[in-house]
Amino acid sequence: MKMQGYQAACDVWSLGVIVYCMLIGQAPFSLRPDDRPEVILSRIDSGRFDTTRPEWSSLSDMAKDLVRRMLDPEPTKRYTASQVVRHPWVVKVNELPSEPVAKYAARDPSKMKAPTCEPTKTGSCASIALAKTEHLSQLEKGRTS
Repeated sequence: MKMQGYQAACDVWSLGVIVYCMLIGQAPFSLRPDDRPEVILSRIDSGRFDTTRPEWSSLSDMAKDLVRRMLDPEPTKRYTASQVVRHPWVVKVNELPSEPVAKYAARDPSKMKAPTCEPTKTGSCASIALAKTEHLSQLEKGRTS
């Protein structure tokens, strides 16, 4: 990690990690429990997060796009908080999956399958949380003013 000072872009990146964890159920940059810290830091620095999990392939393209934009390692290219709350995946919060999330919380992880997000099923708990963050835009304006 480069010591560049704290910016609002750090908050967006941190929120991207949280969104990834909420959607996938694992941390984005640690592929194995025995990953060495320098390996994880290298992945963070290069923006290489885990897209090999079956849960990732079950996400909508919109959800994947948002996570990628939030986890961009380059702060100037990373989405701002205002862009996050206007992203289509967040805006379409009312289009929730028709199946309850609890249905997918199987005790046997090998049988666990996240709901696929089709164009009419783009919401999730993460998008509900993000949609309730209008204050992020105002906070961002306050930091940049």
